[in-house]
Amino acid sequence: MNSSTDTGKTKTAPDDAVLAREAGVAFTPPPAPDPFAAWISLMEAVQALCPVWPVRTTPTQGNNWRL
Repeated sequence: MNSSTDTGKTKTAPDDAVLAREAGVAFTPPPAPDPFAAWISLMEAVQALCPVWPVRTTPTQGNNWRL
């Protein structure tokens, strides 16, 4: 025996209700920037912060060089 009053129907907004998705101007994401332009901009910032690479006191040793 089930004493629940839930009929299984979902509640919906009335037809005259203004929903948030219908209000204002529709959202359109900005176009994706050029990845090369973004990379060059980043490299310009790095160059501005460190215009001359520091001199190493000892040479790099080994043959397994990875980033």
